[in-house]
Amino acid sequence: MSSACPRLPTSDNWRFDDIATQDQCRARRLEQAGSPQELIDALVQALNSALSSSSYRVACESAEGAPCDRRVVLQFQVGVSLFDCFFNARTGYRAHFRADFRCGLAFNYEIIEAFRTCLAELPDAVRGHELDHNFENTGQCLIPKNFILNSLDPSQSKLWFCTQSILSDNGVERILPHLTGEKIIIDRQCRWTAPFHDDDNLSWLDIKGAFVGSGGLYQPKDPIKRAKCLQETGTA
Repeated sequence: MSSACPRLPTSDNWRFDDIATQDQCRARRLEQAGSPQELIDALVQALNSALSSSSYRVACESAEGAPCDRRVVLQFQVGVSLFDCFFNARTGYRAHFRADFRCGLAFNYEIIEAFRTCLAELPDAVRGHELDHNFENTGQCLIPKNFILNSLDPSQSKLWFCTQSILSDNGVERILPHLTGEKIIIDRQCRWTAPFHDDDNLSWLDIKGAFVGSGGLYQPKDPIKRAKCLQETGTA
């Protein structure tokens, strides 16, 4: 698969004017964001750094109504700049969905594939956490690498900003990004929220794999419906 999308937004239909009125450095950073492949490479570098330093967080989450069905949840830090460009630049994640929901799905697929390559280097089992269907942290466990890779099916897995951080002491902490500041101007009319953190320590991404059940892999929210929602509103 290729990260190239022939219809990515341009300065005519994806503008940072509002952001520039408050933070010219941030607007400049978004204007100068790297190519889609450069963003993927930066994400891979961030994940590899987290894996090598054991600073990532991983858990098995149980499905509502089917506690034996579980999916992997993986969280890692990317920092302020990469977080901002990934979500808000014209070459970023949401821009791909805005161009065409199929383009967004292909970009998501390529990112998950790249992550799977990194995670293939994990030991056979890693220490993580158990999450119930309410995302409550119920304790530590060993998570097989095979389960992680199976759950992270590129067609079913999804990526978003971290809103509930899994803590090493078995807790969960809410860390919503700024969602009420300056917006991206879309097609000269509508405005999209531009998720942003101003603290590297809060700038984490959240990867959710597919639930592994007796009938195969699945997501509670159909990936196509999620993709079309991202295309229309910029929210997942």
